Amino acid sequence: MRPYLIVCPNFDDTSVGNITLFDLCHRLNKKGQTAYITAKIGNPKWINPSITDEEVQKRTDWIVVYPDTVLGNPCGATRVVRWFMNKPEFYWEIMKWDFYKLPDNGEFTFTYHRAFDKKSPVLHLREIDETIFYKGKEKRKGIIYYVGKAINRNVRIPKFIKDKGIEIKTGKDLFPKTKKELADMLRKAERLYLFVGSALHEEALYCGCPVIFLGDKRVDALADDFETMTIDNIKKRISKGDTQVDEFIKITQQEVKRPKTVVLDFDDFSLENNNLFYLFKLKKLLPNLKVSMFMIPFDYQYYPSFTDFQRDEILKQIKANLDWIEIIPHGLTHKHREFENVKEEDYPIIFRAIDDVFKKYGIPYVKGFKAPFWLYNKSLVKYLDKKGWFLAVDRNQPKSPRTKKYYEYNHSIDEKFWLFTDEYKWKLHGHVSGPSENNIIDNIINLTKIPTDATFKFVSEMLSIK
Repeated sequence: MRPYLIVCPNFDDTSVGNITLFDLCHRLNKKGQTAYITAKIGNPKWINPSITDEEVQKRTDWIVVYPDTVLGNPCGATRVVRWFMNKPEFYWEIMKWDFYKLPDNGEFTFTYHRAFDKKSPVLHLREIDETIFYKGKEKRKGIIYYVGKAINRNVRIPKFIKDKGIEIKTGKDLFPKTKKELADMLRKAERLYLFVGSALHEEALYCGCPVIFLGDKRVDALADDFETMTIDNIKKRISKGDTQVDEFIKITQQEVKRPKTVVLDFDDFSLENNNLFYLFKLKKLLPNLKVSMFMIPFDYQYYPSFTDFQRDEILKQIKANLDWIEIIPHGLTHKHREFENVKEEDYPIIFRAIDDVFKKYGIPYVKGFKAPFWLYNKSLVKYLDKKGWFLAVDRNQPKSPRTKKYYEYNHSIDEKFWLFTDEYKWKLHGHVSGPSENNIIDNIINLTKIPTDATFKFVSEMLSIK
């Protein structure tokens, strides 16, 4: 059985989202699985063993569980599980996290609530301590309210609530400080006003406190629960948790066999620097091979070392193989900061020069672009969008500006991409020569691990849409 690694900060009993991650680890271990947390501090009442980075590196078969706020795959896991704790619109529209996107590359997804994702299996782990949250006999007086992350929506809080209400806060400004103090407030309050979906709703029901929702139902998936939620419904949902963990184990431990779609791209290709010898060798091993070459129109670094006769010979070879070689512009001369500070008015001249070079060579090229060394500014993005071109972006710079259509690789060819058996899309990136570690010469053995029955696609065929 593959072990589980659950990515989470230190245990925080005031955060339901945090608690559920530790709860999953505990339940997995109780069911005979091997599960660890990345946090240093767990729940002392549960089985939450921590593990060091060095110990993690000793294995390659981890099933890593990421909450939906974690970007990418920082653990480099070969099997990834994402647990949605809110609906995507919340991250796009409210939190303004431009990196958030639905996975489309063989990852397993689970949702904490059906309203967050209509397709993924539900994994709803929740415990409410009825020795703390229960109805009391105290006389109710005053109101309380909770804004939470709705503050990011510039929510308007009515004056009577601000003037007369007591605000419940989470995070670093936590108030009240303990669950017992919270329960005491809920037992005494006349009503609780919520501006965002929250587990406070359930805890208030257990304490007999009326709840009024004043948030935006358009972006709050949990709001629909408020009108129909009862303690019986909550208990029914909680009771399903153990069965859902069994299903989680079954799904995540299964062997996955998917046919592979492979995109292979190389940077710094030019008439003077190309290593076509290795490309042709790879083509013999992989008859279906297609490659996308990000080509430097005028390679200032190598140009003086070649004669026109040599360039003509390379041109003939390229033109004879354009059925499986795709050409995409890669800068103009490939100087280090060539596109980092270009002014908007200069782009028409630069791209006219790029077009002139390719016309001179008689090489057709795709209307896409990659900036040398991934260095560029927003004006390039604006210009490419205007032209209808795509931009190739660096997976390691997720917050860099993107065009409306863009290409993003998911593995470098010097990495053990072949271990990612769950993925059905390998978008592989390399260089035609050193000093980059992912050059084709040093990694030709890695490339032979691509299945011979893989379907190959050009970069232009596998674009993402922003």
